[in-house]
Amino acid sequence: MSEYDFSQSLCRKRSWKWEYESMVKGHKVLPMSGADTDFISPREVTETLREIVDSGEFGYCSYPEDHRAVFAAWQKRQHDWELDPDDVVIANGLLTSLVLMLDSVSAPGDGVIVFTPVYQSFFDDIKGTARIPVCCDLICEQNNRWSVDFPAYQALCEKADTRAVIVCNPHNPVGRAWGAEELRSMVRIAQANNVIVFSDEIHADFVYDLPFNPAIKEAEDRHGIMSLSSGGKIFNIGGMFASYAMTEDDSLKTMLQKALNKLHWEQDTFSAWGSYSAFKYGYQYRDEVVVYVRQMQTKLVDALNRMPFPVEAALPEATYLLWTDFRGTGWNQDEIQRFLIEDAGLGFNRGDSFGANGTGFARINCAVPESRIDEAIQRLTNAFGRCFEG
Repeated sequence: MSEYDFSQSLCRKRSWKWEYESMVKGHKVLPMSGADTDFISPREVTETLREIVDSGEFGYCSYPEDHRAVFAAWQKRQHDWELDPDDVVIANGLLTSLVLMLDSVSAPGDGVIVFTPVYQSFFDDIKGTARIPVCCDLICEQNNRWSVDFPAYQALCEKADTRAVIVCNPHNPVGRAWGAEELRSMVRIAQANNVIVFSDEIHADFVYDLPFNPAIKEAEDRHGIMSLSSGGKIFNIGGMFASYAMTEDDSLKTMLQKALNKLHWEQDTFSAWGSYSAFKYGYQYRDEVVVYVRQMQTKLVDALNRMPFPVEAALPEATYLLWTDFRGTGWNQDEIQRFLIEDAGLGFNRGDSFGANGTGFARINCAVPESRIDEAIQRLTNAFGRCFEG
């Protein structure tokens, strides 16, 4: 029996998406961009936070003693990964840990490989540490399926100034759930060239019809690898900034812990107990939200592909996003965005913000109530009709 109704529209007064991204260049749009869900979080999280507030005291936090064990138990049950709790570093923001590690394992001017098109913040984070983003373009195959160009990747790893690679696993925005052998090859090539692997696994719990493959679990040699994750996506608790870094490499673990300690960065009372409660009690929530999102993706993909207009979409293997191909319109990226914003009133992410080879695409967040999917379909249908029939 279902415990959650994800069709409810939330009143998100404190949401970046609704406060800032509902207006684009002076035009009011339906925001389906920022990569958090528009769903209520697990009730156990709400209950935990309410207990803290009702207590009326907010002194220094006493952390859950079994926090690491609870997170490891989630990995075992969901992904069949025997993660040792002692190999988990509890941190605040996921990107905070990534930036601290890039500072620790490389020097200014060193290269950090990313597989483009990729999550936009990686570019800013790499540049913010005075490192250089090195783009390894994914190959777009038939039916909008993307794969790694391994010869190009190996050549980049062999460069003397390449020190790290960020693997988006599963991949945002193209929706790939990397296969075990693909991951082993990525890791093997990096290790052969003393390149550190950082695997961003924040979308791990949104994988459909396939297993999720943790990078560390699949690696033949587990040195030089750190995975980063949080409950931000699956539980819609991104605003808590609670994350987890996983590694069996003691030197990497020590680097991150020292960096966090130096800055006195740790989860606060609300993020620690909220995230703990989500991973301890959120199993049914996870099952229900994944089913609902897949229904929303399927509905939107079917509608897009039925339109008598030049747009193509395919169901992703993972994530709650949809990477949609508008290249058939013959428009450049600015023209695509003008059409989406001004004609359709839709706030989708522009494809080239994820890398040059994302040009002609748009990223759509499908973790929304069905009414918003219906509204987006109607707006696109009407706008395309006016454009191509007018």
